[in-house]
Amino acid sequence: MALIAVGFGHCRKRGKEFRKLVIVGVDAGSWSIINPLLKENKLPNFQRLIEQGSSGELITFRRTHISPVLWTSILTGKNPDKTGIKGFMSTKGFPVNSTMRKVKDLPEILSENGYTVGFVGFWASWPAEKVKGWMVSELLSLGRYKDMGLESNYSTLDYSYLLNLRQVTYPEDLLQEIYPLLLAPDQVSRESFEKLAAFNDWEWDRFQRIKLVNRGDFETLLKFSLVSDLNFQRVALYLLEQKRPEVLAVYFEGADIVGHFFWKYMEPEYFAGAPARDLERFRDTIRNYYQLLDGYLGELIQAAGPDTAFLIISDHGMKRVSREGAVNLQSGVHTESRVNGIIIISGPGIKPGEEIKEPSILDVTPTVLYYLGLPVGADQDGKILTQIFTDDFLKDHPVQKIPTYDQKPRSTKEEHSPLDQEMINKLRSLGYIK
Repeated sequence: MALIAVGFGHCRKRGKEFRKLVIVGVDAGSWSIINPLLKENKLPNFQRLIEQGSSGELITFRRTHISPVLWTSILTGKNPDKTGIKGFMSTKGFPVNSTMRKVKDLPEILSENGYTVGFVGFWASWPAEKVKGWMVSELLSLGRYKDMGLESNYSTLDYSYLLNLRQVTYPEDLLQEIYPLLLAPDQVSRESFEKLAAFNDWEWDRFQRIKLVNRGDFETLLKFSLVSDLNFQRVALYLLEQKRPEVLAVYFEGADIVGHFFWKYMEPEYFAGAPARDLERFRDTIRNYYQLLDGYLGELIQAAGPDTAFLIISDHGMKRVSREGAVNLQSGVHTESRVNGIIIISGPGIKPGEEIKEPSILDVTPTVLYYLGLPVGADQDGKILTQIFTDDFLKDHPVQKIPTYDQKPRSTKEEHSPLDQEMINKLRSLGYIK
């Protein structure tokens, strides 16, 4: 497929030593889970990147429960007052999306400066933006919420409704390409689910019959979280292997969901009333999910090839609820106090074994731009994490700055997704809105 060049005729030239980068967004990625697993040698791919690169505790905002706000600031380097994304919902009462953002984000900036990109699954990415490359919006994963309302006539087991929607991907025909990759829940093997939790035959039969998301039934959240992340992984691998974007980014949500609803099984001594069989089945579900993500990471490393840098980031971390019991059925939280996230970056020019001091989620975009040989906008609120780069890299790549990448206000007519109600259902199922 020919790369789309329309709208990028006045691109600045990227640095002569352009680099390849894969960004992995792990919602609620937490060192409190990762570090014990590293000691047990159960996260070999995380371990490899940590040892070969730099890592640290990524400082997040004080209000950590509004994912589209956090991820938008991560991918712009700007505070919410500048991005225009300040909540789950717009002032008009619609779920926020890319038409409501006031500034350019990383895929737009990179596209305008000569890089081919592939971005998969991030919050507020519908309508899929016109980039030099490929975009897959979060609408691809909303099918699991279709059946929550009695008015819905769609099935969580059939994704054909996607084919009638606009701007799920860019280019539009990318959806036709990736559609055969999407696995419905009943196409995911028992073995795959048993990597997360135990099932006897009766439990497996019940699990197979689950068709609705119900936050009172935690197995439904586990089922559809895995299916969503698995499909995003399959699409990301397809882009890496078939399209070869120079910058690939993929978002995984499952660690956040299992952290919220399965923490009480991981630390049952702080909670009362869980049936013994549930404790047996789900005690390791959170840890197992991180091992699943480690496997995904290994597949991405293999597909990306040598000399590709990797950046792993989370918007915040997760911890046990501070008092006995659960908050809105959640036993793992990140809203009682600020719980910071993770950052791991490894690749050519990156110091090995470096502990990053006080990195902020606002520092991600400026650091990525610098690493890729592009200037940093003076109006970005973050800084370049110069401490992670080798002395030779810093010497050979002086910092460049421009006043802004937003020379004029981003003029996009506000649109509303045909799956807005499903997004609202999702936010309600996770307890983020009432």
